[in-house]
Amino acid sequence: MIGATVRYRPWQPGDDALLAALGPALSEKSLYTRFLIGTPTIPGYYLHYVRNAPRSRWDAVVALHGDDVVGWAEFGRMEYYGAEAELAVVVVDAWQRRGIGTAVARRAVERAILSGVTTLSAEVLASNIASARLIESLSGGVHSLRSDGQVLHYRLPLREVAVAA
Repeated sequence: MIGATVRYRPWQPGDDALLAALGPALSEKSLYTRFLIGTPTIPGYYLHYVRNAPRSRWDAVVALHGDDVVGWAEFGRMEYYGAEAELAVVVVDAWQRRGIGTAVARRAVERAILSGVTTLSAEVLASNIASARLIESLSGGVHSLRSDGQVLHYRLPLREVAVAA
């Protein structure tokens, strides 16, 4: 574990600029596992969305080392005030495998529950074993899973997740 070198906080206005500045800290592989498209940088449409989306529709928790974002977990509602949201987690390459993904994901799940989300979904590349294990650990084994061969589609009922966490 990293200990006190990383701090966690809810998303704040201006954090989109911190993400845009990540540059080579996120490899194309890391970007592909998050966005499921080949992209050399965080897509502009995504930065525009997180800059402008109301917190009731989209929210996140960021992990910071100094003033640099080293990871974030987000949830976005499927419908404007719906009870279902999609969870996504990103950790910059140099900080992977240090527990940051788990830490931001757990905090994002807590925020989702507090905002009224009752079900989370997540799409994980079948080859991304670390992310699949993260979702499994968040769910405490209580989830549904569908696979199309390349992508695992999870649904986690948060009432059970909150008890399992």
